[in-house]
Order: sequence, then C-alpha cells, then structure tokens
Amino acid sequence: MNRSKKLITALCSLVLILNFAVCTFAAENNLTVPNECEHSCKVVQYSGINVIYECAYCEDVIIISKQELLVKWNIEYINKEPCADNNSKYLDINNDSIINAKDYAIIRH
Repeated sequence: MNRSKKLITALCSLVLILNFAVCTFAAENNLTVPNECEHSCKVVQYSGINVIYECAYCEDVIIISKQELLVKWNIEYINKEPCADNNSKYLDINNDSIINAKDYAIIRH
C-alpha cells in the first residue's frame, strides 16, 4: 500500500512538472489556445447539392448546401481572397484562394 502511494505521488508530481514546462514553453513562444475554433475551411468534396469542408485546425467536417452558399454569395467578394470574418470563407469552392466565377459555376451546378 505504501509503495502504491509513493508511486501515485511521484506520478502526480511528474504531471505537474510537465504541465508547468508546457505552459512555460507556450508563454515563452507566445502560443495561445483559442477559446473557439475560427474554422479555416477547405473544400474536400462537393456534390450536386452539398459542399463538404474540413477545418485545418480542429478537423471538424462542415456540410453546407449549395442553396445556402448561394444565399451567402455577395458580389463584394468577387476576385478577392476568402476572409475568416465573413461568409466568404465558404465560397472558395475550388481552393484557389480567390472567389470568382469558377466558384459560382460550381455552386450553381
């Protein structure tokens, strides 16, 4: 019993030391963990009715219908890079980092 208690104490101490080391490293290198993922989405597949995205950070899969993408379409986004702050992040269907007629054609058909 006494041996198990010492082993558990040693393991808990090791966990605390490793946690401190990781936090110190993160602070020194200015690393932070976001509270909520901002979803950096890339299209992995599209079909007749849906577009399937995968987040580069959290690996969530997001499915959006093409009809919903048409609602998100805005002429202000044309010939611009997608922005994480608005709906345009979902409109670069062919993953060429610019929203244009090619993306619109894929959404429409």
